Amino acid sequence: MFSGYSLAVIEDPGAGSPEYKRKEFSKKHNKCPPKMTVAILFLLATNIPMALYMSLIHQKGPEDVMNHLAREATQGNVKS
Repeated sequence: MFSGYSLAVIEDPGAGSPEYKRKEFSKKHNKCPPKMTVAILFLLATNIPMALYMSLIHQKGPEDVMNHLAREATQGNVKS
């Protein structure tokens, strides 16, 4: 939410003002401003590695333990 608001303000600095919300604007932007391009690249560079770590490595132990226990239970090695 904060990233989206900040990117909108970078694109159009008047976007955060109350007067801007009352006016109707139909601007067509053909090109991203350099600040927005840098901000988007920074967000991607920091979020992609974090997302990969969180989805592939972090807290993988409980899933591995449950798979091991399920395998042991199907083989009849677990009594309770």
